[in-house]
Amino acid sequence: MQTLANVLIGSRGTAYSNRIEITVRISAHKDLKIAQDMMIAKGQVISDRDRNCQSNMIV
Repeated sequence: MQTLANVLIGSRGTAYSNRIEITVRISAHKDLKIAQDMMIAKGQVISDRDRNCQSNMIV
């Protein structure tokens, strides 16, 4: 993924596609967080692998 500076400097098409990618990543992170919160509410334990996945997805 390009840096924010490259997105701002780059062509409109590139900036637009990167914006979509960032939006998708953020929404996927939110969906994962909601799923984890629901698991916690049900008393299920989240594995370390799932936790690592969550931290890696933060944009």
